[in-house]
Amino acid sequence: MIRPLLINNIGALLILASCSSPVPNGQNAELEPTEFSIDRSTPEAVLRSIIGAIKADRLASLKDLCEPNGQCDVACHTMCNIATDDMGHIDKFKRWFAQAEQTAPVTFAGDSAFLHLKLDPNGNSRLVDLGLIKQNEEWYLARFKWQ
Repeated sequence: MIRPLLINNIGALLILASCSSPVPNGQNAELEPTEFSIDRSTPEAVLRSIIGAIKADRLASLKDLCEPNGQCDVACHTMCNIATDDMGHIDKFKRWFAQAEQTAPVTFAGDSAFLHLKLDPNGNSRLVDLGLIKQNEEWYLARFKWQ
């Protein structure tokens, strides 16, 4: 008696599993993780990584952009650890950096570089210089300076 009941329940589960309703555009019903990875190959790649982390909602990965030997100012340290901050700062960070634009070519000085950015949330444009340091052929955030 138990065996037919078990077989019927397994059969019902298999039928239910195979009859999932389609999702618009023929996509799988399961949410696929957003493709994202940190890229420190160039200063511009670091900026793309910041924007990508915001769009993919992977702010915890920003910690990998901070200079690993502690040569990072307070503002960059805060940016790299924004995922552990309260929601007010996270939302503000996302608004300011989601549409960051590079305003000039990168300025290089040896193993240092500056990205010149315009941050423009809600039409409130601000210019900032993002300082980076090159270590072991990779670029890391080191300074953040409002102009």
